[in-house]
Amino acid sequence: MKRRDYTLVEILMVVGIIAILVGLAIPVLNSARSSARLNKASAECNAIALAIKNFESEYGQMPNPMATSDGSAAPSATSGFTGTVALTGNDVKKESDVGSTSDYYKFFTMLTMYDPSDHTQKITSGHKNNVKKMIFLDAPPSYAEGKTYLDPWGKPYTVLYRVDGESSMEFSLYAGSSTVNNRKIKLLTPVAVYTGEGLPGNLTSTALQDATRYATSWGGVITKPE
Repeated sequence: MKRRDYTLVEILMVVGIIAILVGLAIPVLNSARSSARLNKASAECNAIALAIKNFESEYGQMPNPMATSDGSAAPSATSGFTGTVALTGNDVKKESDVGSTSDYYKFFTMLTMYDPSDHTQKITSGHKNNVKKMIFLDAPPSYAEGKTYLDPWGKPYTVLYRVDGESSMEFSLYAGSSTVNNRKIKLLTPVAVYTGEGLPGNLTSTALQDATRYATSWGGVITKPE
């Protein structure tokens, strides 16, 4: 029986069909990957917020990474610190530049009990006002790489919480020239944790202004209004 070879036209048609299918599949895969990262970030936001609330429930005060010594009381209006504790990308630049001196690093050391200068090692003594050495937050995979608590894109989370214990929070999530983008977010909770989608390696606070979708501790994944 004579073997029939494929013609050049038939081969080109098959290659073209494969190319079209690949072109249709790539956006779907990218969208799925993006959604997975956002969902993971949202879960971590919730975990951080819950850790703060559990810390307050245990000690009767909020975590205080600004404490001058271990065992110091949490900041309050009477001690000169008012409003909220704000830990953002401005607190984390390069690990080699900031190291364990950053309040962001100290904050997560208080909750995870991992050494801020070497995130692969646990510390055995109390840290700041976590004198009982309790673990309120599990260390993420980034700790095994000697990094701090970062979102799925490699950026630090923005962590806000009220020091007076009042169950209300107001802050600007979006930034921009329009009235809509400058509006404040109002929450009936003393704790807010969030991060913006994408922008790997950009650890400045302005990076969040360019994000379109956000992972949050209060509303899951939300989209920036037009």
